[in-house]
Amino acid sequence: MATVRYTAQEAKKLKGKGDWDKIKKMSQEELRQAALDDPDVQPLTEEELEKFKPVVHRGEGVYAHEKNQDTQQRTSNHTGKTSQGDES
Repeated sequence: MATVRYTAQEAKKLKGKGDWDKIKKMSQEELRQAALDDPDVQPLTEEELEKFKPVVHRGEGVYAHEKNQDTQQRTSNHTGKTSQGDES
């Protein structure tokens, strides 16, 4: 099978093949059974899951820390208390 490449704009225009209305109406058990019935989408075993390792994205920690400090500051400005519950 040949590989077909699309630009981001072209990809946004493509219509998916999934019947999302049908999927949204399915129960969790029906979704689980449908996945089990599809040989291309088998759930991972416990053994496979144990091989997973956490991924740390560079710079994300600094951004998250700065964002958290900004949120704490805005919270204290509006409530007189920081997010830890200390009075300012």
